[in-house]
Amino acid sequence: MKKLFFLYFFLLMGTSLWSQNLVREKWQYRLDDKVITHKEVKQLYKKVPQAHQYFKKAQTQLRISSGLILLGGAFTGERIGRLTATGEITWNKAGIGLGVLGLGIVSSIGLNKKYDKAVTIYNQQKSKKTSFTLKTSTRGLGVTIQF
Repeated sequence: MKKLFFLYFFLLMGTSLWSQNLVREKWQYRLDDKVITHKEVKQLYKKVPQAHQYFKKAQTQLRISSGLILLGGAFTGERIGRLTATGEITWNKAGIGLGVLGLGIVSSIGLNKKYDKAVTIYNQQKSKKTSFTLKTSTRGLGVTIQF
């Protein structure tokens, strides 16, 4: 019974003992339960080119969608302000503002997936040093550890 307990404990805790996992929670990055800055995240991603590529794509998409949302929101807000102040509205211009706002919202779809994909790729590249596999042998089923 003790052997089984230690085996389960080792399997569950072993990966967290040897690997440094990058975690993204609500626009904040953590590495080994320590909050890291945006510059440190960029430096980490530069070591893994594929993850850096996804991160750059997500950054570009964030800038474009934020700009469109800001521009559309400002234009629509100006039209609403004019409506409340004077009682008249130009529907064409209000429609343009809402359209730009809608484009910004649509362009932000999938943004979190790109950030999460970059984190996943980074963690996969860094965790290749240690792995657990189940293999069969002549004696039965066994656990192998690769460093």
